[in-house]
Amino acid sequence: MWGADWAKDIDPHAPMISPLYGDMQGLPPTELFTGTWEIFYTDILSLNDKMKAAGVNVTLHVAPKMGHVYPLWPCPEGQNARIAIRKIIEAVI
Repeated sequence: MWGADWAKDIDPHAPMISPLYGDMQGLPPTELFTGTWEIFYTDILSLNDKMKAAGVNVTLHVAPKMGHVYPLWPCPEGQNARIAIRKIIEAVI
């Protein structure tokens, strides 16, 4: 229900609505951060698998009992995620 409302008149299988339906070929190295309490957790796992199958260099970071934007939360898991993100960015600049 929420997804249909969010997508409005766009096909829910369109890649701009759900990346699961997009072409993964040629994507750059990607870091995925998710928590096990994320409502799209299983979709993120599927996305990770689809990206790997397409040859994308993807790294999945999973935090137990965390939700959608846990890297922004003022908790130890969020702080650890922010540190990891900083290191990822520093490695490419």
